[in-house]
Amino acid sequence: MIKNYFTVAFRSLWRNKTFTAINITGLAIGLAVFLLIFQYISFEWSANRFHQNYDRLYRMTASNGKGDQEYNFAPGLASAITEKIPSVESFVRLTDDLGSGVMTVTGNEKSGNVFREEHIAYTDGNFFSAFSFSIIDGTPDLDKPQMMAISENTSIKLFGTTKTAGRVVKVSNQFGNTDYTISAVFATPPAQSDIKPEVLLSFNTLATAANRNENDWADPATLENGFVSSYIQLKKDAKPGEAAAGITQLV
Repeated sequence: MIKNYFTVAFRSLWRNKTFTAINITGLAIGLAVFLLIFQYISFEWSANRFHQNYDRLYRMTASNGKGDQEYNFAPGLASAITEKIPSVESFVRLTDDLGSGVMTVTGNEKSGNVFREEHIAYTDGNFFSAFSFSIIDGTPDLDKPQMMAISENTSIKLFGTTKTAGRVVKVSNQFGNTDYTISAVFATPPAQSDIKPEVLLSFNTLATAANRNENDWADPATLENGFVSSYIQLKKDAKPGEAAAGITQLV
């Protein structure tokens, strides 16, 4: 009986080839679009969720009331917010690509291990406590001046290996020529990460005027110039709305 049903259906489709082709094509296109949309939504939904504390991490933004968003803030706000907003556990500052420049293996300048890197950022020592990027070699220590953490890709570019903790690299950028010691090598950030650094430099390095090359606007303590992306990790059970209201009043 079932075989007869299939035979009749096939003959009907065969007699109406044009109609059948249109329907099958439409079904295929619809299915393909559905799969693409599903894949996109799944990717967006998983963005940044690999961080252990993703549900307590927030990026500061400001609105001027006209729909325009501001993402950069004065770095000096960090201490004020952590001191005066009880629900804030930690505050991480990131300068994005502000430190882009030329990287050179110190003492090995003629080996060809010299290249320009655009994705160099300054950040705080608690960066790896807030964000769950895997460490391949060494221990992150970005609290101290002139320390750095580099991605596995950058490590291989410079040295041909990921075992490079303790090595020294000179970074030449708008803040001058400064030697940095590699404290850690981190794994390539996953595709769903909004933050994809290649090189992270200790922000405390810029606290010394000599390391700013007369660019005093980049003082980590300044309250006058907004040039850092600011990320806040709230304490457990803290209410984001209350924290936002407190920060808005403070700023």
